[in-house]
Amino acid sequence: MISIEGVTNYYGKKLEEIASLKTMPPDEILASLKQKDKHYDEACAQMNNILFTSDLEQYNQMIAAITLRLREMDGIEADLQDIIEGLHKARRGFPSRLQRTILNMLRDREINQNIKYHLFCILTSICTADSDNDIKSYLQRLTRDDCYSIKCQAFIGYLHYLTSDRPYNINNSRQPHTVDEDFANRIYKIENPIEALGIWIALNQHWVFDNDYSFIRRNEIHYDTFLKDGLRKSIQAYYTYSNTNNDEELKLWKKYETTKHYLLLLYRIALFEKTKNQKSNLFLELWNNNCFVRYRADIYESFGVGLLTELSGKIDTAEEIFKAILEDNPINRDAIETLAEFKKRNNIE
Repeated sequence: MISIEGVTNYYGKKLEEIASLKTMPPDEILASLKQKDKHYDEACAQMNNILFTSDLEQYNQMIAAITLRLREMDGIEADLQDIIEGLHKARRGFPSRLQRTILNMLRDREINQNIKYHLFCILTSICTADSDNDIKSYLQRLTRDDCYSIKCQAFIGYLHYLTSDRPYNINNSRQPHTVDEDFANRIYKIENPIEALGIWIALNQHWVFDNDYSFIRRNEIHYDTFLKDGLRKSIQAYYTYSNTNNDEELKLWKKYETTKHYLLLLYRIALFEKTKNQKSNLFLELWNNNCFVRYRADIYESFGVGLLTELSGKIDTAEEIFKAILEDNPINRDAIETLAEFKKRNNIE
């Protein structure tokens, strides 16, 4: 659902530049988003502008309208993506203000839980110190939440909180943080190897592919090593726990961990878990509840997006993704073969 900055998703076009816009009130903006009418592009642009504005009254009116719309949704509806992407972009304007907005929405009992997963994803990309909210304690509490997806999102947000505050030395170069003891202990105390592995994969994938870390990770050598080692050990622990002798599968997992193709790793493990456990699949739960970045610039991460979408049962959407990958890479052999294999698996002409 979330598209990271500067990268388009697979199902929508980029917002076109609008030269001149007629003023639309918030209700009219949201109606246009819902109906996808002729004013759709104008509505997207104006919503984004309002969410960035320093005019607090105008901002509050837009947020009030968005909150009402989110309360109306029974689940994932067509205009939700536009709203979530607009809110996600707005963190570049007044992050503390948006953080307070998202926290209020998360506390709203009338907003569907499935929608709150996407709101929480926005929160985890902000997680800044705020005098009105003790965000660190909030995230610490949620790392013990009964809901697995919320627990994972909390760890993602906690990592962002700990590393986004970049200290400088007297030479004005970034000093790497030491790994926070509380953060490390909370992950190490996760007893279920399945839960632990899902969280380690999510943390590593965000660390490498989330643009929020693009200027952070090059200096954060301690966290970089911590995350790599944690994932490596967690893969082995899960393999031992699964009580299988499929060494070829383990080699493939280790290969994807080494090449940093985390969504392909997630896909293979989710597929392995699905064949072994028919009742629930925690890895797919994390995927479907927006705990990973959809990254298009790396073709193999793109394959992972399509494969996980297919594994989740969304065949039509997966086909669109594989076709989009091939359009972007028309002579790439892997792209050609992946689409062909997908069609064969699903009996598509």
